[in-house]
Amino acid sequence: MKPLLPLAACAVLLLSGCSTAASHASGPPAASLPASTASPQATAAVDEFAAVIADNEDSWRRFQASVEQCSQAAEGVSPDDFSRSTECIRDARSIARSAQGATAKLRALAPPPPAIGPLVAQTIAALGPWRNSPVLSACQDKGSGICYEAVENIQESSAALVSLLSRWDRYTQPSDTQP
Repeated sequence: MKPLLPLAACAVLLLSGCSTAASHASGPPAASLPASTASPQATAAVDEFAAVIADNEDSWRRFQASVEQCSQAAEGVSPDDFSRSTECIRDARSIARSAQGATAKLRALAPPPPAIGPLVAQTIAALGPWRNSPVLSACQDKGSGICYEAVENIQESSAALVSLLSRWDRYTQPSDTQP
């Protein structure tokens, strides 16, 4: 039994030497590494929210800009009003679908970073009349009163959403600070 004792001692020394060398080879202990900051993650999250807005912004602005023409077309004064009115109904249905999609994407990204939390909440609220509009089902018959009312409600609520879009500009517009 005496010959095994020196052999066991050598094995312990060899193994302890390997683990010490391995720990030095892998770098400093985790506690001595600098902590990463959370700002790159927050910036990425802001960018993700802004991308949802940027993807829809042009169509939302165009829709709001056409409200006056659509209202006139709905009155049916000129021969072209029927085709223009049909276009407006199609646009209102498209806007309702985009509001549903944008809301779903914004909610899927939740929670937003604190810097844009209130803006995201206000945007989701402003999308509500579009998202919840019965225009998709009500306008199966484009000449019905319920279709006209649904389109009119979407048109009336468009100004509230478009006014919020300018508050997104700092997040959706490319920066001019490139070298």
